[in-house]
Amino acid sequence: MIPILIYTVGGLLLLWLGVRWWRLRKQETVSLIEYGLLKATKSEPLPLSDYDRKSQSVFAVLNIVFGTFFLLLGLLLIAGKAGLL
Repeated sequence: MIPILIYTVGGLLLLWLGVRWWRLRKQETVSLIEYGLLKATKSEPLPLSDYDRKSQSVFAVLNIVFGTFFLLLGLLLIAGKAGLL
């Protein structure tokens, strides 16, 4: 039962992160860790490169794909355990 919950919750988490990253992919945001480092060194963040922009889109798509896969796998396992399949 625990692997079923891990697949389902993990799939939901990946799907949520993918949608969130997809919506924010064109904004220049700074993570909390990077913000703390920039504040401690009193410096400014560097602008995003083309690689950074493309990798944000790729990570968002991969999270959406794998999140959907694991969510469906978890739901299929739940349906199989309940005798619906």
